[in-house]
Amino acid sequence: MSTRTMSPRHQSADASPWLWPLPAGSMQRLEATPHERWLEVQEGEVWATGGLGGVGASDHWLRAGQRLALPAGTAWLLQGWQTSRLVLLQPPPAPSAPGWFSAFLQRAVQLLGRRSGSRWAMTSPGLR
Repeated sequence: MSTRTMSPRHQSADASPWLWPLPAGSMQRLEATPHERWLEVQEGEVWATGGLGGVGASDHWLRAGQRLALPAGTAWLLQGWQTSRLVLLQPPPAPSAPGWFSAFLQRAVQLLGRRSGSRWAMTSPGLR
């Protein structure tokens, strides 16, 4: 059995799947989303134009190490002035059904408890 816990690919400085390359002179459109996001430039320089298709378009010049908040509902156009590497940050998704597993277990106990004379009969009034 091997004692290595990480492959050389995982230990490599280039193994950064969250970094998004934007070659010099290329453009990338970011569609609007219902939540706020943040754009961070790790390397290079990027020109960002926000508020596309609406009133109040704004331009921002970002260099390595800078971050820009992208408000909810805004589309953006990014242009790499140098070969750049970006990170697009967004909040994690909200739980779709908080407590779903607990509700499932309670329902299963209710169904099993209906079996008369069963060893599964409920003893807790809070689960009825």
